[in-house]
Amino acid sequence: MLNTRQKKQLIMRIGFTAEVLVFCWVYFVGPQGMRTVWHMRWENEQAQRSVEELKGQVGELETEIDRWQQSTFYKEKIAREQLQMARPGDLVYIRE
Repeated sequence: MLNTRQKKQLIMRIGFTAEVLVFCWVYFVGPQGMRTVWHMRWENEQAQRSVEELKGQVGELETEIDRWQQSTFYKEKIAREQLQMARPGDLVYIRE
């Protein structure tokens, strides 16, 4: 049988072990734990990639806007190629 001192030591060890386990659970799994931090970092990286991709698209669109504003040749090229338009008097050949 355990004496009083040994009982106290056993209770203290069990309490300390429980405390460490609770701390580890809160640290890794809790609502503000490391798992949440890692997930937020992953989401942040995904958002950064998306931002970089969108910046590239914005740059392309700005370049196209500049072309539209500065070049009548570009306007005519787009009208002929994408809109199948022709000037009055042009002969249009259709390939089948």
